[in-house]
Amino acid sequence: MSLLNPFRKNKKPPKEVEKVFEEMRVGLEGRKLADEAISYRNLGEYNKALRLLMDALEKYGYKPAITLIGTTALLKGDIEGAIKWFETNIKDHPKDEDGLLIEWYGNLGVIYLYKKEDWKTARVICERALNIPKPPKISDEQYEFMISLVHRDVAVAYLACGEITLALDFARKRLAFDPNDDSSKKVISMCLAQKNSSSLNYHLINNPSCGAVIFSSDGKATQIAAGGTVFASPFQRLIHGMGHILLHDIYNATVNALPEYRIEAQNDVVVIEAWAGVINRKWTDEQEERFAHQVEIYLSKKGAYSSLVISPDQQLDSAISKIIEKHLPGL
Repeated sequence: MSLLNPFRKNKKPPKEVEKVFEEMRVGLEGRKLADEAISYRNLGEYNKALRLLMDALEKYGYKPAITLIGTTALLKGDIEGAIKWFETNIKDHPKDEDGLLIEWYGNLGVIYLYKKEDWKTARVICERALNIPKPPKISDEQYEFMISLVHRDVAVAYLACGEITLALDFARKRLAFDPNDDSSKKVISMCLAQKNSSSLNYHLINNPSCGAVIFSSDGKATQIAAGGTVFASPFQRLIHGMGHILLHDIYNATVNALPEYRIEAQNDVVVIEAWAGVINRKWTDEQEERFAHQVEIYLSKKGAYSSLVISPDQQLDSAISKIIEKHLPGL
């Protein structure tokens, strides 16, 4: 008979197992109410949705309902109520719920950014979200998704505050996670269109006598300015302008190209910046002119044109030569 004891059906499970089962049951009940609330919210019945979400929170302690309550209040048009709700929960958040805290900061930042148009406050709130370490409870993939959304919104906030370099950096971080994010693409285009930008894409402000390249808001080169006596011919000015466009396109490739080419472009940027002496990704006029001139030298050596006289001390750097050849195939 003792051999049959392990198979007796009426053996009571340990208390630890019962506790796990109860937590699972409570969580499922809370999620069920939240799912029902979302259905009502999609139908525009916000009051019913809010009542169900409050039940999920108060009866079953379903903490994701906190985020849903705030966003539902926002959809209902209660902006101040949503702000107060998120701020209250942020202040009193449980220490083991940093994942939800990132969500609450993120949603609060969105409200200040798009509803209140208070860009400075939105920026501060998003920065607080970014300063929260990765919570141990959530996976790397989930954390990257949450943070990438904050990157998207803080990029808009930085752009609105005129901080172009930071806007570009965070928009690119978002695109690294989601290459199809239209908001971040627009941020980058608008940054490139800023004539007083001090960003790494400072390719718009060359002196017209040096063949200035003008870019449209979508990042495309639309004009190479005429005038000046620096160049012996319009064709040489055009070649020089190609150098500025090439530098612009290499940076674009670090974001918009296929993954395998994007990595190559990122490596090329490191080489180019080290060669030009660029610090903190900020190009000076002199550094950018130097790169454009290297393109002139390269094309002259390739026989593309012969009107440029190269003095003996202007030797083409071999690493830059390889990069230019890679990005100007077929020449």
